[in-house]
Amino acid sequence: MSDLEKLNALAAEAAERGATIKNAEFGQSDSGDVILQASAESADIEVSIPGPMQIAVSDIDFNTVQLSEGAAIDQGLREWTNAYLAALVDDADRQALVQVRKAIDAENLTARSEFRGLGAANFLTINTKTDGINRALLAPSIVATQRGPVLLPILGAARQGNMGIVMSISAGGSFRATGKGVTGEIQVTAGRFDSLHALNAHGRAQTFASAFSLPLALSLPNGRHFSVGRNFTETQTVGQAQVPKAWMEGDAIKMSYCPVALGANPNAARMTFRTALKHIDMPGQEMAWASLRNYNLARLFEAYVAAGDIKDAALKEIFAQALACQIETMLKSI
Repeated sequence: MSDLEKLNALAAEAAERGATIKNAEFGQSDSGDVILQASAESADIEVSIPGPMQIAVSDIDFNTVQLSEGAAIDQGLREWTNAYLAALVDDADRQALVQVRKAIDAENLTARSEFRGLGAANFLTINTKTDGINRALLAPSIVATQRGPVLLPILGAARQGNMGIVMSISAGGSFRATGKGVTGEIQVTAGRFDSLHALNAHGRAQTFASAFSLPLALSLPNGRHFSVGRNFTETQTVGQAQVPKAWMEGDAIKMSYCPVALGANPNAARMTFRTALKHIDMPGQEMAWASLRNYNLARLFEAYVAAGDIKDAALKEIFAQALACQIETMLKSI
């Protein structure tokens, strides 16, 4: 498991490189994830990581989980980053993920119809090569920037959460998160996440107040078709609201993504659906919304039941828990 003592020592050293770490420290969740947590009860926290400490993914050798020899990084930062990477993931983490992927292969989950179309292809992979395992373990700490994906030290360890602190980028390029009166785990909000996205992107089972539709395609009246994806970066602005992008393509109406639950308000997701499609003449819109919701619940329940037959305990727990979280979020919005 990750070396928390070493990580906290490195966080203390980060101030010498321009980082700000106020009332925040590394810890471990009940499920074994490395997390950031407030170092005092009801603390005002601040974590800021400057641009030079954000390491381009292309500079990481994922076979060794160290900086590549050709990375143009000064020696001091190189040594700090290599120590951070070594403390963040170790052989026990790698072996645990290898066993999960071997179980996916042994039980042939990638061929099971119950698990297709869940948007979980990254999680349901059987790749056990060293670089693939290391990429997956570092994925929670990798964020997108204008200069490409970077590994974000320290702040990248904060898990996503809908009630989390907003993580933003300053004018100078620093990633920054601040919050008042924080107790326990420090969670951040950066982008659209639901339980299945957290499972697929970070290999974690977490609860979210939002749920987004599985990829689907429906037939509409007048020979039209309607499809929904899970591309959370494609949006449009309607009035003052930022909603999924929707467009016509031949006889098909397409949406980049679609929420099926937004908190405990049963109307919020449906209103987002209507707002996104406001500029499109869509026959049978209400029927399409009902079909979309029903399809998601039916597919999720089918997958959850099937996940109960998985023999490997670790794989079964994380997969079934993520599906249960997605279902629970949808049911709370009814």
